[in-house]
Amino acid sequence: NLERYAEFGRRIVTDGMTGFLGPLAGLAAGLVTSRTPWLVMVPCDSPFLPHDLVMRFLNVAAQYDSPLVCAHDGNRLQPVFSLVHTRLLADLTEYLDAGERKIDRWFDRHQWRPVVFAEHNDIFFNVNSPHDLQQVEARLLAD
Repeated sequence: NLERYAEFGRRIVTDGMTGFLGPLAGLAAGLVTSRTPWLVMVPCDSPFLPHDLVMRFLNVAAQYDSPLVCAHDGNRLQPVFSLVHTRLLADLTEYLDAGERKIDRWFDRHQWRPVVFAEHNDIFFNVNSPHDLQQVEARLLAD
């Protein structure tokens, strides 16, 4: 779908790895090409991100001097909603090169901090089917 993505006029970053390596491969590619010390990772199929997501991530990272901050829904970690410092790139590359893919295991290698979004549980809704898309469209029209 790279040609379709290009229609948005934004820079496209691909992980360049063979096979499906999951979200950590995308994170690694983002960290390699990041123009800033921090990178925000969110799923492309989650349309209800709160406007203060990045600021809340940055505040917790600064408060705890943590290179890895992750959303939590009040019950469990939501690791694909994260703020990651580029200094973790070498460790992430080593982890992937060792054949590891589990995102929560990689997080556990670092002193990550949670940001609880219990009041916004819909931010973790993702669009996986035509029915899900209809739900999103109906909600947006109602707002």
